[in-house]
Amino acid sequence: MNATTRILPPDRGLASLGPVSPGSISLQDAAPAVRVGLEMHPDSDGQRWIVADVTTGRQWRVNAFAGKLLALLDGARNVPAIATELGLDPAMVAQAVDRFAQMGLLDTPGGPRAVPAQARPAATSATHVNGRPKRWRYRPPGVVELTLMDPRRLLDRLAPLIRLLASPAGQVVTAFVSLAGVLALLLALPALGAELGRPAPLPVVGAALALIVGATMTHELAHAGSLTHAGHRVPRLGFMLMYGSPAMFCDVSEAWRLPPRRRVLVALAGARVHLFVAGVAGAVVAASGPGGLRQVAAMAAAGNLVMAFVNLCPFVKFDGYIALIGGMDAPNLRARCIGELNDVVARVVFGGRRATTTTPGRLAFGLACAVTGPFLLGVALLSYAPTVLAVLGPLGALLVLFVALVVGAELARRLVLRERRAAANGAGRTRRAVGWAVLAAVAVAALLWARVPLQASTVYAVVDGRTVAVLPATGEEAFADGSAVTLHRAGIVTSPVVAAATVCGRPETVQVPVEAGSPVSSGVDLRMGRTVVPLCTAGGDGAVGAADGRVSAEPRSVSLPDWLQAKVIDPALAQLP
Repeated sequence: MNATTRILPPDRGLASLGPVSPGSISLQDAAPAVRVGLEMHPDSDGQRWIVADVTTGRQWRVNAFAGKLLALLDGARNVPAIATELGLDPAMVAQAVDRFAQMGLLDTPGGPRAVPAQARPAATSATHVNGRPKRWRYRPPGVVELTLMDPRRLLDRLAPLIRLLASPAGQVVTAFVSLAGVLALLLALPALGAELGRPAPLPVVGAALALIVGATMTHELAHAGSLTHAGHRVPRLGFMLMYGSPAMFCDVSEAWRLPPRRRVLVALAGARVHLFVAGVAGAVVAASGPGGLRQVAAMAAAGNLVMAFVNLCPFVKFDGYIALIGGMDAPNLRARCIGELNDVVARVVFGGRRATTTTPGRLAFGLACAVTGPFLLGVALLSYAPTVLAVLGPLGALLVLFVALVVGAELARRLVLRERRAAANGAGRTRRAVGWAVLAAVAVAALLWARVPLQASTVYAVVDGRTVAVLPATGEEAFADGSAVTLHRAGIVTSPVVAAATVCGRPETVQVPVEAGSPVSSGVDLRMGRTVVPLCTAGGDGAVGAADGRVSAEPRSVSLPDWLQAKVIDPALAQLP
């Protein structure tokens, strides 16, 4: 979902729209006109108006007085005439009209006639250029969107199905299937764990991914269908990379024209799709025996439950957050709470006077929002870096190093912005210098004394009756002779422990299956020479219950720089020529 709004401060009149700037509208000559392409509607409770630009997709929310004033700006009356009709002070009307001009809502705020549409400059916004949706859009800190289509024609064809699902009977049936299926899945947890903890054939993985991708697309269509069923339009549908993970998106900004309860329903429509698919898949897991069908259902159930949970997270701009601010009628809550947190951080670290007022609850919410996005970005970086390195080689290494550099630069940039905020709020140079010194001391202490667990891992295989571990490109010292290791099955989702073992010999070169340790099996037996070390289980014979899988060394405590070096820098440098 995507909601772009700007709120004017609510009050009892128009005075809060801001001061009249120098060179503002003449009280006698101005005949302001709302520019072409704007739609104005009272919201559900009549307390505010929604002003929507149908060309760019942008929206503003203004108080009732401002909405009524905008509706009167037709280019035929000057400011005194409009003020007389509203029974207001002309200076107050001029102030409001001047503010509208600054916001770009008027065509010619100083003249009697509107500029013809063909003579107006091309419209540009965060989502549109020249009146058309932008193909690409980046939303910090880790979301890239690609607009694919205008879905209105598709939604018209799906209208009968949407009406059926939105009916009371449809709601009851989908809720019952979701709940019953998830309960059945909980009762079948051993079967679920068994299927997720073993490798999957390539056709099984393909079928499960097709179900998950289909659920993701249906998720976005559910948002769109819920909004169109309420009588509003959906301007764009597309694909995005969300913290490194592929997903779909749907622009349902017009949900802000709905009552709060309907906004929540639109926001939660996608998560309900995932719960429904998880319920159906869970029933299949509970009813079927071991095999490909049950493994496909297990993967689909687990994937959709995780997606539902992630989408309901209220600390990033996912569906849970949109439902929260829609129900509370508090757009931009995340940005405002993070801004209040930044003000407190700037004041505590660098000094200065208080610029905003806040509460502990808002600060806690702002902290959760500020941390969750970078955390997800960091998890995506660490999760996808090995795949990027394996697939792209030296190019992937340069990409990983570049992203790591950008992350560090972004952290430094945010600290500089906090210092500038403190300076704007009256903090002197000495106080700001003390803040930088304290930050430097904390950073040095963290780099020198903070300890982080580091676990090296690689793959193992049974070759000619012997269990061997393939030495990794970096961190091979963790698999020296006599080191204790743990063998894990290469499950498609989980990695259950197979056996405990020790390294019991020196490195040697043997032919190892290429697919060793992969959770996806293609059935092709290809081998290549790899440097390995022999493993011995507790019984001493080296036999294990799985032909291949993952092997992890005992975790060791290292400093934060050493952890970053081992997890990010060394694997990337190893790929460079």
